[in-house]
Amino acid sequence: EYETLTLRFYDEHAEEYAAGTGEMQDMDWMLRFVGMIPAGGLVLDVGCAGGRDSAWFAERGFVVHGIDVSHRMIEIAKRWFPHIQFRVMNVLDLAFDDESFDGVWCSCVLVHISHDQAGRAMAEMARVLRPGGVLYLLLKEGDWEGVESDPRYGGAEKFAVYYTVEQVLTLINQAGLETVAIADTHTS
Repeated sequence: EYETLTLRFYDEHAEEYAAGTGEMQDMDWMLRFVGMIPAGGLVLDVGCAGGRDSAWFAERGFVVHGIDVSHRMIEIAKRWFPHIQFRVMNVLDLAFDDESFDGVWCSCVLVHISHDQAGRAMAEMARVLRPGGVLYLLLKEGDWEGVESDPRYGGAEKFAVYYTVEQVLTLINQAGLETVAIADTHTS
């Protein structure tokens, strides 16, 4: 049920969301991420939306595969960045071979995956990472999940999940990954 609500939200607001988030990149973390993976390496952009981050990685010589559960988002990404491979896919069931990617970029995706499914998503991302690969996660801090309205889109509702640092560390450890850095990026 939460997946249907989230998918409806992004399909209905795809154009507005992709256009409105076009300049919201965290350049410090993006630069840090690409500095940790081999030049020209393979990057999986999980929850790529309109392809903003995928395009940035591709411009720097990385081979990028962007995925999103929203057909509308993938349509936009393909239209805006036709030179990048985009596919409709769910992070809970990645259709890639084991150890396929040097880096997995996962920005604000687990914020829509229920706590009881988050471990499965993490296991899938860990599975497709090559040994020594890097996973980037951007999450919301807290300990809650449920339906919330988004004032940026006329109060449209979507499923949201917040994680404590302890919950994130547990997910990382259960997936067999090692924590390199955790940062608090609260902004006012």
